[in-house]
Amino acid sequence: MSLNHVDIRRGFRRSQRCETANCVEVDTDRALSGRVYVRDSDEPGAVLAFAPTDWSAFLRTLRTD
Repeated sequence: MSLNHVDIRRGFRRSQRCETANCVEVDTDRALSGRVYVRDSDEPGAVLAFAPTDWSAFLRTLRTD
């Protein structure tokens, strides 16, 4: 995981289950950077960048717990 400057106009999307303004948004456009970007919808300028393998491991953990 790293903190990077990312163009906030990129293709971030939120879960269809998000019904409030307090959501996590994800940009998985790996073709451009090889990273998965995550941000808080309330603070779109602060972005975390994950390697695709780390992101996949995180999602597997969520699905099994």
